[in-house]
Amino acid sequence: FSNTSDSFWKITFLLTSYMKVMATEEWIPIEVDPDQADRTFWDAYHAFRRRREQELRPDDPPALTDEQAETLLKEQDPTHLRRGWVLISEGAGVISEFSIIVTKPEAPEHESSRHLLLADGAVLREYRRRGIGTMWARKALELMEEHAREVLSTRTEEADGHAFLSWLGAESKQVKAENRLDFRQVEWELVESWIE
Repeated sequence: FSNTSDSFWKITFLLTSYMKVMATEEWIPIEVDPDQADRTFWDAYHAFRRRREQELRPDDPPALTDEQAETLLKEQDPTHLRRGWVLISEGAGVISEFSIIVTKPEAPEHESSRHLLLADGAVLREYRRRGIGTMWARKALELMEEHAREVLSTRTEEADGHAFLSWLGAESKQVKAENRLDFRQVEWELVESWIE
């Protein structure tokens, strides 16, 4: 078994004016429509996705094939609005991604979730501490205003992510552990004896 810790954070943005005046490098996020994306984009995105998986879990095989990832991103959800952006650096391809989910009024849980904007993001390690996370935080503020949401909910399992969210003033609301079993190392005879 191996354990990973995944923390969920809640951010109520009280630092709006502070965030808007902070200086960062000039980054230009590109909103992605998965249904309209061409093969060049998908190739660059999958290269990024695989690098992120290696950063997070270097000993694991890829969680999804390229085709599965594309299908998942193209799925239409009638009860939730999903939007996503990428950051592309010349010569390096996709270096970061950011996405949000908000409930639509027809969602059964809309009344209890209408204040929430769920967000997820990632930055390749070598591009961290260069203002990209701050840019995505600004984007989150903009989207919270656009969708009339009061609370940003996100998660992280990396030390850099914990430090960044703490710096933003986020409050950790939930911590969970993940137990993982390598089926190649299971003593199947022992399992059979348990079943019997």
